[in-house]
Amino acid sequence: KKFTTDAGVVAKAAKALPDLLVMNDNDTEISRKEPFTKDMMDGHIPVTLYLQNLPLKEVEERVHYDTSIDEISKLFEPYGTVAMVKLRFSTGPKDKADYDLGLCPRHRSYKKKKSYPLGHAMVEFETTEAAEKAAAATLTMKDGKELEPATPLEVGEAKTKLSVMMLGEYLPLRKEEKEKEDKERKDNKRKSPDGEDNEDEKELPKFEIDWKPGCVIKLKGLSESCDRESLLEAVSKSLEITLDDVKERKIYVDYSRGQTDGAIRFKEPSDDVKKVVEKLKAGEHLIKDSKPEDALILEGDEEKEYWEKFIEFKTKQMRHRFEERNS
Repeated sequence: KKFTTDAGVVAKAAKALPDLLVMNDNDTEISRKEPFTKDMMDGHIPVTLYLQNLPLKEVEERVHYDTSIDEISKLFEPYGTVAMVKLRFSTGPKDKADYDLGLCPRHRSYKKKKSYPLGHAMVEFETTEAAEKAAAATLTMKDGKELEPATPLEVGEAKTKLSVMMLGEYLPLRKEEKEKEDKERKDNKRKSPDGEDNEDEKELPKFEIDWKPGCVIKLKGLSESCDRESLLEAVSKSLEITLDDVKERKIYVDYSRGQTDGAIRFKEPSDDVKKVVEKLKAGEHLIKDSKPEDALILEGDEEKEYWEKFIEFKTKQMRHRFEERNS
């Protein structure tokens, strides 16, 4: 939103990075081509410092950081190249800083679930050497003990002193704190004001679909240049309809650029499914000037496995959104 609210602009930008990002069938969701893994995240932990006690200020009943990414970055540039500074936000006031500003659950920022600064930030360096130099000079906590830093850091108009620790030390402390918070939240939800069990506790959502057999075409041996658009175009030519008609009939393509296999999913079983398979197998309509090695309608265990994976994927999406809304 900082740069644009036009979904078309965002989709166009994502499509310009096919080696990194993929779009869903309707161009409404963006995901990484290579799923983000815990190992990838863990690789950044040794080169990242975690800052706390960043100053906050209130302007027109909204809370803001009383510092900037540039100001924080300049503090650490003497130790090496800073790869990233990330200010942390949440969706409701909490902790001591809220009460210092006179905030409570009735405050507008809380009630409207607007983004709210936590007073924390992460500073990531390009090298382990730079991170170690910065840590040696600025840490205020190490191995659970408070330290007097060689170079105390101050930011904002009031020259607020920062608390600094390694991200690797902060994460397990935060995990323990969050587990305690989650337990308290669950205990409070289970009990109503009169002490009885609360049956209205929210359950995690699960995606459900009444899928029908004979709706999924499996494609094997697709060319390296293949993409979703060319697959949809092949469907439209095989059925002699427009691309708009393909989307209107809710015919979807499950495919990410660079894969050798893909799938075409119909909403209902029909003769059109068989027609598309026959024309693609015969090479009547090529996909990026190439004929797939094979095209077949999924059946039995293969078909069941496809739908199970699809349901699992959609459930993860729903739960991610649910957790964001209720965090």
